[in-house]
Amino acid sequence: MDVRFVAPDLRKLDLLDAEAMAVPVHSDERPLRGATGLLDWRLCGRFSRLAVRGRLTGREGERVLVPTGGRLAFDKIVLVGAGPSSALDRAHAQRTIRAMLEVLDSLRIRRAALALPGRTWELLGATDAMDVLAPMILEPHEQDAITIVEHPDEHRAMQRTLESARRRHRA
Repeated sequence: MDVRFVAPDLRKLDLLDAEAMAVPVHSDERPLRGATGLLDWRLCGRFSRLAVRGRLTGREGERVLVPTGGRLAFDKIVLVGAGPSSALDRAHAQRTIRAMLEVLDSLRIRRAALALPGRTWELLGATDAMDVLAPMILEPHEQDAITIVEHPDEHRAMQRTLESARRRHRA
């Protein structure tokens, strides 16, 4: 699987070569921030309205599919409930990332983008987040390419973590 990186910036997200993007939503994060907040802004507050109506809670295991209506370079956004941010640890992040990949697989998405849980508030370090993600993306999935939404300062360290996981996997 090809892994790329993109900065959490709407101009950069507008250039993504992806069919869908999966983003975490914490139950105690209002207003929405990070990549999720940027997408909400671009969609004129659609996620915020879903939250106000009780149709988006952010509880762990929740999955909400939202069409972008042509407002973004990709067609779909999958909002994945990540529970309360105070409960985020590696195991919790692993469950959330696995849920993201499972829903992308079920939709047969070949090119996807992911915003990793815990990164908006740096509740989980960038290399820790990649360390959680890497073994999962080495498993068989529908995706040919995944783009990780992350601050550019972290791209190199995350790439090294991924390469290390690939070497361990081959050994």
